[in-house]
Amino acid sequence: MVLQRTTVQDLAFVLAIEQSEINRVYIGQWNKEEHTSAIQDPDTLHLTIWDSLGKRDGYIIVTGIMTLILPFALKESSFIPRGLGMASCRFAS
Repeated sequence: MVLQRTTVQDLAFVLAIEQSEINRVYIGQWNKEEHTSAIQDPDTLHLTIWDSLGKRDGYIIVTGIMTLILPFALKESSFIPRGLGMASCRFAS
């Protein structure tokens, strides 16, 4: 697994995962502008997850990385389901 900063070119993939029927129940729905804002926000780490074959597998958003007083928060994450079980979760920040 490789984590890379999400780019604007990755957003169609991110939105497709987020809006998929299996994930939308568990994940807050952001539009492209909200994801673009998160990508540009120095206090947010928006990462795309790549598998060992170079295919995108999911994404993670971590907020509060610049905050000195409070710990950071995993805002949300989503993965393409493979095999058994649900591979998506959302955390409150």
